[in-house]
This record gives sequence, structure tokens and C-alpha cells, in this order.
Amino acid sequence: NVAQPDVSTVGRGSDTLTLKNLGINITSITCGECNLKEESTDHLLCMCPFGKDTWEWVFRLCGIPMPYLIRQLKY
Repeated sequence: NVAQPDVSTVGRGSDTLTLKNLGINITSITCGECNLKEESTDHLLCMCPFGKDTWEWVFRLCGIPMPYLIRQLKY
């Protein structure tokens, strides 16, 4: 019998760090987009250069200025 990981939190954040903490075998928890930091929901949405570029594109597409606090987040 192999113990099954608790997957009750999957869907709330299925980044590699969350999956690893659930006991799922993950070979690398480094962000697959930038390879700079651990891949977490916070990193993907706010800190990753790819995520920040995506947010900038969305704000520009909607004609909304990028909020100052988001622009100031560091990688």
C-alpha cells in the first residue's frame, strides 16, 4: 500500500512547491518560466518576470495603468 497524498488543496495552488509539499514527487521546484526562484503561486502571479510581463500586457490591453505596487515588486 502506497500512501496517497492529501490533494484537498490542489486547485487552490497547484504550483510545484504546493505539489511537493503534498508529497508528490517533483524533480525540481524551480519556476519553469524564469528558472530564478521556487515556483509558488505568489511567485507565478507577482514575482516571476513572465507573470509580471503577462500582467503588464493585460493592464495595457484593458487600457488601465499598471498599479504602482505591482510595478515595484522585485524578482
